[in-house]
Amino acid sequence: MPLNKVTADSIEDGTVVASDIADGTITLAKLQSGLLPPAISNSAASYANAAFATANTASSGGSYANSAFAAANTVTSASSYANSAFTVANNSLGIDTTQNTNISSASSYANSAFSKANNALTAASNTATSVQFGSFGVGTAASGTTGEIRATNNITAYYSSDKRYKKNVINIQNPLEKLQQINGVEFDWTEEYMAQHGGEDGYFIREHDIGVIAQEIESILPEIVATREDGYKAVKYDRIVALLIEAIKELKSEVDQLKNKQ
Repeated sequence: MPLNKVTADSIEDGTVVASDIADGTITLAKLQSGLLPPAISNSAASYANAAFATANTASSGGSYANSAFAAANTVTSASSYANSAFTVANNSLGIDTTQNTNISSASSYANSAFSKANNALTAASNTATSVQFGSFGVGTAASGTTGEIRATNNITAYYSSDKRYKKNVINIQNPLEKLQQINGVEFDWTEEYMAQHGGEDGYFIREHDIGVIAQEIESILPEIVATREDGYKAVKYDRIVALLIEAIKELKSEVDQLKNKQ
């Protein structure tokens, strides 16, 4: 029986038994040539219990690495990964037998597969790779709210602001007038918002809060308001600093003029 003809059916009908696997009767050479012992009888369960597996170590390394990355990318649970791992092992049978290694047990193969998956995930986390997460937590659990980042310490970053990136630069016009149309407010978040963000925790989420109203900002500075996919609006709070700077300068000018009249 050629190696590529060894199937679940031929195992299940009693062709392969645990004892022949354990005592070395079945070898890789016999599997390749099809010279199986005639007095073999048992079931797929015995075959599985014997944990005989031939895993492809891939002479090039690259093809196996690609399989490892593919398996790692599809991991959603331990069970689904195990299924993927055994699928990789089964697919490797008969594909490249030049460097095949007989794995002594299912557990050792699983350990090997998990190790390769961990290496693949580590490689995927290098700085040259783009990675997307649903939500992300630093020093804390992820919130589960898609697109949200939580961190228990400082988030240090810099925004691009080099003059060489900008054109048509002018000062914000009538900053005090614009500022007077914006209200700094105290408010309570709705039950819907609180539920979507995991409820009040006194740290990231507090029911009573302060801020601005996005619709008010949008009517004055539409550039710093965005409408998310769910239809709700969000504000780039840091951009309000520019308005405050110009408002203070205008106020200072008015104060200086009043002083000069005295």
